[in-house]
Formats: sequence, C-alpha cells, structure tokens
Amino acid sequence: MDKKVSTPKVEFHFNKEKGGINLKWEFRVYYKNMEDGGFACYIPGFEIYFGANSEEARLRKCKTLTKLYFDHFMNDGKYGLKNLVLELHKLGFRTENDLMVVKQLIDRKPIDSYFTSNVPLPMEFEDAEKDEVTQELVIADY
Repeated sequence: MDKKVSTPKVEFHFNKEKGGINLKWEFRVYYKNMEDGGFACYIPGFEIYFGANSEEARLRKCKTLTKLYFDHFMNDGKYGLKNLVLELHKLGFRTENDLMVVKQLIDRKPIDSYFTSNVPLPMEFEDAEKDEVTQELVIADY
C-alpha cells in the first residue's frame, strides 16, 4: 500500500504593479542508498526520478530538475502560465476554490494561489530518507 505524501506545494504571487510573478515551490526528494555508493532519487508530485553519485549531486540535481520543470513552462510567454497550471492540475495539485482559481490563471488573470498535492509515495521509496527543499523563481512578465 502506497502512503500519501503531503508535499509538494506551489505558490503563485503576482506583483500587479510591475506585472511579474514570484513562483515558489516546496518539495521533498526521497532517496535510497545504492550498492555502488550512489543514490536513487524520487520527487513526488512532479514524477521526477533521477540518480546521483554524491549527496552534493543529489541536492544540486533535485534543484536543477525542478527549476527546469518550471522554466520549461514559464519561458513560453504567451501560454506558459496556462500550460503550467494545467500540468500541475493534471498531476493532482489543487487549491482552495480550485476551479475558479485555475480558470483565472488560465485566462492570465492575476490571482495569488497556493497549490498542494497529496500524492502516493511508491512502495520502493516508503523507507527512504528525504530532504526538504524550497526554491523560488521570479518571472518579470506573465
């Protein structure tokens, strides 16, 4: 039986005067030691699996991979926000007044929002150790 994981979280904060977005995300990276001395890693919610050779590489890769995830969407000025919100929703992220908030974000209407996800943790990572990570991305325009 897979246990539920209460993170990750994604926050959208709009600077209505300057037109930018402050995007903040929190997540846990679960990792298991491998026989070769490396790590098998998993980031729930974003469905990201990766390997790392050291603790430093593990932390660097989890930050890089999640930043690339958000960059991938937000680098598309016209449809980035819409596609990001739809992808997060597809992955199980929800917010209070979910349908109204998602509709406003898709229509590019600034509304501060806080999405969370309760996703199952795969059985192979149930006894894994974890690190908690927080990152931010400031987007000049949306």
